This record gives sequence, C-alpha cells and structure tokens, in this order.
Amino acid sequence: MNGRVASVEELAGAIPPGGRKLVAIGGPPGAGKTTLAMRLATILSERKRQSVAVQMDGWHLSNGELASRGLQARKGAPDTFDVPGLLNAIFRLKEMPDSRVYLPAYSRTVHEPIAASVLVDPSVEVIIFEGNYLLLGKPPWTEVRSQFDVTVCCSTRWHVCRERLVERQMESGKSLTDAVEWVDHVDRMNFDTVKHQSHTDDSLLYEGPELRASTQDRNETESVLTALRRPLSAT
Repeated sequence: MNGRVASVEELAGAIPPGGRKLVAIGGPPGAGKTTLAMRLATILSERKRQSVAVQMDGWHLSNGELASRGLQARKGAPDTFDVPGLLNAIFRLKEMPDSRVYLPAYSRTVHEPIAASVLVDPSVEVIIFEGNYLLLGKPPWTEVRSQFDVTVCCSTRWHVCRERLVERQMESGKSLTDAVEWVDHVDRMNFDTVKHQSHTDDSLLYEGPELRASTQDRNETESVLTALRRPLSAT
C-alpha cells in the first residue's frame, strides 16, 4: 500500500477492515509521529474500531544498560533499543489476539521505559506503533518492519524537527546551550539515519498539518535559537 494522505481522517480510511491490524508510523525524531498516532487512534475508536497507540520508545534500553555498554551518549540511536523484545511483543499481538497483552511506554519525566504501561485487550482491532526506526531498511529493523499491515511515513524537514527537539530537551531540564548541542549532534545523526536508510516505497506518505510547527511554536523557538546565533539549516 502506498500513496499520499493529507489528513488523519483520510489515513484512518486507508486502514483495511477485517481482523486485527498493526500499523507502523515511522519518521525522524520530532516529526510529529506521537501526535499523529494518538489522533489516529482516537478517530478510529470513534468509528467503532477500537484502537491504541504504542511508543517504540518503550523498548529503549535502560539508562543503566546504556551506561554499561558505553552507549549513553548515543541514546536514541538504532542500537540502543531492545529489538528482540519489540519483535516478541508484536508476535504476541498478532498470534494471540484473544489474550491481554501489556506493553511498555517511555517516560519523559524519569527518562526510562516503564513496563506494563499500555494494555491491549482482545477488543482492540488496530494497534498503532510509532517510532523513528520502524521503517528502517537495515537489520534487525527490517524484520520489525515486515510485521506491519500498514506502514506510514512522516517526512518532516530538519528545521521543523530541530525546533521541536530543542524545546523538548529544554523541557526535560537541559539548558538552551546543552539542548542545542544534543539536538545538533545526537538527534541530527538519528534524523539522517531515518532519512537515508528508511524503506518507504510501499508506505503511505502522510502530509497532514501535524508535521508542521505552529506559527506560535516556531516563533517562540526561533527567538531563542537566534539569540544563540546558531542558524537553522534546512534539508
């Protein structure tokens, strides 16, 4: 399934009926995937197709494990996730639709995955996963990608993602300087990985308003970035 969709309502209509469906929303950090997944789940549920949104970030390795592997400075890169654990959860959702399955979520308060945060019971028809690497065209992520019935690509320009990511890092407690440093190195590297290594030929391309920063958000974030005198580079 491929093509372009311009609204969440149109995307909801593109998910085929009949049995449980797994949807993957992939795209770079800061693209608006979480917002899209939550809105899609709401609209589908309103259409009597019980749905739930699930964060790929719930399968982050713990901070302790990242530190033991020397990966803490690269948190969020493809190799900092429990991919076998994610695959096992997907298998249970697909092969045991009559079972209650608990899934993890990621806390932006404690910056750790939290087990058993999301309940998927047998009544749930559509499960919407969202995350940076769900469409990645390299092992082991190719096996993850192959499990989904519908894949959706959010393609957002770097300057929009950068604004959102800097704000997110500052909300987590970083100073403006540290936030920009993290975003321009770690997040930018992950952005480029998603942009250049995702396989999207058979995916729906979502082009809705969720992928664009609001005028207010853009102006507020732009002002602090300009004060730092580090120009935005669009790609």
